[in-house]
Amino acid sequence: MGKMRPNTLEYVCKVTLLIKKDGSRLFYGNYRPLNMQTQKDAYPMPLIEDVLSQFGFANSGFLHSTCKEDFGKC
Repeated sequence: MGKMRPNTLEYVCKVTLLIKKDGSRLFYGNYRPLNMQTQKDAYPMPLIEDVLSQFGFANSGFLHSTCKEDFGKC
């Protein structure tokens, strides 16, 4: 194939091209070493319910909007 080449960067994962029993190919990446090098986010994203409640929206999980009757079903 000639498209793949070794990589010497610090953040890489080992990639293997496996051939299944039926002859098809499976692209497999081992991300465990890469995941051990990365750090978890110290400030994860807030829950959408918390953000909506801060803005005064109902905490129903849906944002409702109105539309004209002749526009069709909403």
